Parts: sequence; C-alpha cells; structure tokens
Amino acid sequence: MTIKKAKLSNTIFASFLTLLFITFSGAVTSCGSGEAEAEGNGFTDEELELFVEAVQQIMPLNQISQMQMMGELEDQEISVEKFNEINQALETGMEPDATQDEMDAFNIAMDNIEEIQVEFEEILKETIEETGLSFERYEEIIMAYEEEPELQERIHELLEQQQPEAPQQPQQPPLE
Repeated sequence: MTIKKAKLSNTIFASFLTLLFITFSGAVTSCGSGEAEAEGNGFTDEELELFVEAVQQIMPLNQISQMQMMGELEDQEISVEKFNEINQALETGMEPDATQDEMDAFNIAMDNIEEIQVEFEEILKETIEETGLSFERYEEIIMAYEEEPELQERIHELLEQQQPEAPQQPQQPPLE
C-alpha cells in the first residue's frame, strides 16, 4: 500500500467538517447586511445565499455518504479508531501497528471508501452547480469561512433565516 493510497480526499473531508460545523454551530451573531458585497471578502450576498442553498442540499447527501463509509468499516469489521490510526500512520510514513487481518480490512475498506468519495464528489459538484454557484467559488467560500469570523456570522445568519421554524405541537391533555 502506498502513502498516496492512504490519503483520503482532504477537500471532501474538509467540506464534511465545515458543513457539519456550519450546520450545527450554535451562536449566531446578527450582522446588518444589505450591502451587495459582504464585509469586504469579495463574496456577494447572492453568492452567499447560493452557498447556503448548496449547503442545505448537500447535508442529506453528506449524511448518506458518511453512512455508506461507516457501513464499509462495519462490513470489513474494522473500527473507526483502528481505521484512522492505520490511515494516519500511513500518511506520516510510519509503519502501522496493525495485524495482517487489520491491514487487509483497511485496504478493502479504503478502496470502497475511495469509490464512495469519488461518487459523492461528482454528486457534490453537480448539486452545487445546480444552485448557480460554481464549485470553485463554493470552495473559495469554504476556505474563507474557515478564516473569517465575519463571514461565519453572515453565513450563520443566512442559514438561520432559511431554516423553517419547527411547528408547535398541540398541547394534549394528560391521560387520566
């Protein structure tokens, strides 16, 4: 197994992490934004709205992809921890502390996970571009999001605005 084989698509996993962070992050600070360009970062409000739309469309696809990857680990009977440990060792040029059975399971799982990633990346690109935002611009926003608190706030604000409010449950009388 080569080190290249062990490296997973950093862009896709960075996107997974960022998407999860964007979606599940708590505090949202309001920033008044009627401007055509958001806080000097070069992204227009329209681009940020398209970005948020893309994120919302990608999230269920991301969850499916992650479940498929986890399924591969289960099918090969290798724990997430062991898989990550072997992957990290190979990425750093170290010899993994693993049995031959664990290495075989890792290799099969890795091959299948890479196929899932390739398929997900194609779907990801199509989904993003269907919103009207180029994949390259999407990646630029992701990278800027990771570095710019003002952009984070603006994107959180847009996400909050686009989230439908949960319907209130009617109160039921207590059972007697």
